[in-house]
Amino acid sequence: MSHTARHDIRIFGFRAETSIRPFATERKAWLFADSPAGARASGIVYTLVETAKLNHLDVFGYLCYLLESLPDLDHRNHPELLEAYLPWSETLPESCRLREHRTKKKCMF
Repeated sequence: MSHTARHDIRIFGFRAETSIRPFATERKAWLFADSPAGARASGIVYTLVETAKLNHLDVFGYLCYLLESLPDLDHRNHPELLEAYLPWSETLPESCRLREHRTKKKCMF
């Protein structure tokens, strides 16, 4: 049975469309990546940002923490050290987590 025969089934989901919209918007900016390595780096940053959001982190605070901490980490010889820096790690400092009033703040629009 096709979706046209069942009117109760939506072809597109609102949540799926909403979650992918920023990606589709930023996709145009990625056209200007100078190299495959630049495009890969953009993809990695995008993945970090979206995963941080899903794990209720303050994205700016989390990225600052990574940029301050990771350069001194010997992750090439000890890749297991990276586990503590992943967005779902329970050992992340409080500066990476969303403050209570931010998560409960009402939008004015």
